[in-house]
Amino acid sequence: MKTNSLVPPPNTSTFFDLVKDNQQLQNLLSTTRYQGIWMWNITHNQLWISESMKAYLAYAPNTRIHNWQQLIDPANYEYTMQQLLDCAYRPDNACQELRTTFFNKTSTDIPFVCRIIKSTNHQYLAGTFEVSDALPMSVSNSKPTESIFASKYESMLNDCKLGGWEYNVATGELWCSRAYFDILGRATEHTKSWAKYSLNEGWLSLVHPNDVENAKAYFIDYLQNPTGIYQQVLRMQHLDGSWVWIWCRGKAIENKMDNNPYGLIVGSHLNITEQKEQEVEMDLIRQKALADNAILSSIINSPKNIEIFAINQQMEYMVFTQKHQETMLHNFGKSIQIGAKIVDCLPETIAPKIKHRLQQSLKGKHIVETITFQTNKQAIRYFENTYSPIINNHGSITGVTVFVKDITEQKQIENKNKENEIRYKALFTGSNDAIFIAQIDTGLLVDVNEAAINLIGYSKQELIGMHQKNLHPPEELQLVMQEFANFCTTNTFNAMECHLLHKSGHKIPIRITASNLFYVGNIGYLAGYFKDITNEKNASKKIARTENLLEQAEKIANIGSIEINMVTGERIWSAGFYSLLGYEPNSIEPSMDAFVQHVHPDDRETYLAWFQKNIVQNALTNSIEPRIIRTDGQIRILAATGVGYHDASGKLLQIVGVIQDITEKKYWKKTYCKAIYNCKN
Repeated sequence: MKTNSLVPPPNTSTFFDLVKDNQQLQNLLSTTRYQGIWMWNITHNQLWISESMKAYLAYAPNTRIHNWQQLIDPANYEYTMQQLLDCAYRPDNACQELRTTFFNKTSTDIPFVCRIIKSTNHQYLAGTFEVSDALPMSVSNSKPTESIFASKYESMLNDCKLGGWEYNVATGELWCSRAYFDILGRATEHTKSWAKYSLNEGWLSLVHPNDVENAKAYFIDYLQNPTGIYQQVLRMQHLDGSWVWIWCRGKAIENKMDNNPYGLIVGSHLNITEQKEQEVEMDLIRQKALADNAILSSIINSPKNIEIFAINQQMEYMVFTQKHQETMLHNFGKSIQIGAKIVDCLPETIAPKIKHRLQQSLKGKHIVETITFQTNKQAIRYFENTYSPIINNHGSITGVTVFVKDITEQKQIENKNKENEIRYKALFTGSNDAIFIAQIDTGLLVDVNEAAINLIGYSKQELIGMHQKNLHPPEELQLVMQEFANFCTTNTFNAMECHLLHKSGHKIPIRITASNLFYVGNIGYLAGYFKDITNEKNASKKIARTENLLEQAEKIANIGSIEINMVTGERIWSAGFYSLLGYEPNSIEPSMDAFVQHVHPDDRETYLAWFQKNIVQNALTNSIEPRIIRTDGQIRILAATGVGYHDASGKLLQIVGVIQDITEKKYWKKTYCKAIYNCKN
């Protein structure tokens, strides 16, 4: 038996420490006459005897005697060890007596009486040696060791397909039957009916690594308290490398005289691999069933917008979810219970329809439909009902399971999408401007309206997937792409004028405005509105030409014009008007005061009175000829006329006036009149 180096072997000091704490041992030593004293560490099979005992047995002083085998006659060894172990494992601590024979150094048998006391910690046996005249009851005449194992119970082990084993606590020997190894496919290696092994060789080395520590610990616990049945389940390795589930059972053999255990444990091994695999399979089935039930319960009760109930052939509730119970109470004010007829719990507006569907499903029909109804709180709700027949193992329909899904929110979204679709279609297809929608990340066109197709000359199929940069002439791409990138980053866009490249190759002047960015999911889009400004550009050019012609005409006719917006106060002087006053065009801000200060002081009052009466008060428009003083100091005579525009209520909205320099005309008229006068006289 392996010695634990951490536990010191018993010695004189250990013995007297033991005596100090054990009153029974003290009494034994004080009341008996003995030839020697001894102490034995049960667990580690370490023996100590006094020097007086060594001397009695003719051993030299300090001779080391480690175990009982050095002292006991081999013929009596097994019997003596059984008796010692019997003392060790007795539940009480009473003093025991053992008769045996020791042989001395000359191998002479000497009968002794050993009086035995067990330590309070059950780790040691201690006592005295006394010479006896009587021989002990010997096992020397019993059957040889092997014959013990060839006992009549071996046939029972074989018949029951059990592997037999016996463990000798004192020697640490494990005896195993051939059937023991046959279970493990190792019988060919062990041909004897019974054979002796160490505990590790015959057992522990074959135990599964995950089981060995617990198995060993449990076995040691039983050795320390060998009462009742020893049993445990573990795995042992088959010769083919597989693992065999073994049910180990055993029992300590008891002394028939006093029912105390000998140092022998007899047991069996039973192969329960098939049962264990069935247990594992059943356990998996149970776990799956529990998981399925948990999942089913979760499926039934977790969704917030799904109700489930089942009815029998009489349309009575068999089961329903909490959600359905809550819905019936909330929407219809009905408190439902198992056995209640469903049609009695529904409002009259939908009860006939639900009843009809249930009747159809009870005939085997699977139905999915959407129903709309108004709750008792006047709210419109939408539900999708699924009716499924319940069919038993015999193929008969016993009821109907109904899944009710509240799709109100989904319907509201669908309706909103339809509204938005209609609005989008109206805006998109009805717009006079061309609309191009591009994905902001890629710049690719994803949609265009009819006006865009007509404007650019490509079909819709050609435009979808085209990059938006291909809509413009190459010389404008840098500006257009810069504006596009700026808008995608800042979401701010000023209208820009550029050209659209028609499919035919000619350029169309356009003005681009953009909507705000919008997203569908995580994808951003931009809608560009392209307005054809060809006519606008032509009109602008025409206006520019007209203004140029007017300006030239004013110069030739020596006239100027003025427009006054009486609502906003804005005044516009033509270039000729500025010139007549001696100014460069747009060099001063047009105003009434700016003009009046150039009117000759002697004519100002007359001019202002004329302006108020003829222009502001909408009187007959007569011209007036005031003198003005130009910026260069020249005094010129102007012919001023104008007209005022009023609304239906008489409110003055606009004034349009014309001035003409008639200084030379007045001079020549005066000269002509003077000449005529002179001729007449």
